[in-house]
Amino acid sequence: MFYPFGPLLALFLCVVVIIGQGYTGFSSNPIDWSSLAANYLGVVLFLCLYLGYKITKKTKMVPLMECNFSTEEIK
Repeated sequence: MFYPFGPLLALFLCVVVIIGQGYTGFSSNPIDWSSLAANYLGVVLFLCLYLGYKITKKTKMVPLMECNFSTEEIK
């Protein structure tokens, strides 16, 4: 129902939350590096695991027109 704008809004809000979680680290003087590292460790871990999987399994993006969404068996 909200197709073009719903996923874009969700992506935008996720980016705001990820960036905003480290805001208190930047507002303190001096910067608390351990707190900042702890806040963004999940993002780094996700990227490492995702890219590691893509590299080891050598997966590729499949164009939408080549995807088979039928319920029949693939021969």
